[in-house]
Amino acid sequence: MKYTWRVALEILRLVPPAFAGFRRTQKDIEFGGYLIPKGWQVLWVAHMTHMNDSMFPEPSKFDPSRFENQTSIPPLLLWCRTTYLFRIGVYKD
Repeated sequence: MKYTWRVALEILRLVPPAFAGFRRTQKDIEFGGYLIPKGWQVLWVAHMTHMNDSMFPEPSKFDPSRFENQTSIPPLLLWCRTTYLFRIGVYKD
C-alpha cells in the first residue's frame, strides 16, 4: 500500500485536482521587488509549485520514489495533498 500511496501523490503532483488556492500572508513579505502586506490574500498556483525543479528534481518525470522520504517533501506540499485535498489528515508510514 505504501507504493500505491506514493503513486497517488506523484499523480496529484503532476495533475493537481485544484488549479489554485488563496493563502493569507502572516507577515509583510517582499516578493519579486514588491511588498505584500500582512493579511493580504495571495493566489497560489499548484502546478507552478509542483513543477518547480528547486523543489522537485526533474519535475516532468513520473517518479513515485521521490515520496519515499517524507522529510524531503516541502511541508506545505505534504499538508496540501494530505489534509487540504483528501481531508484525511497527515499520512504517516
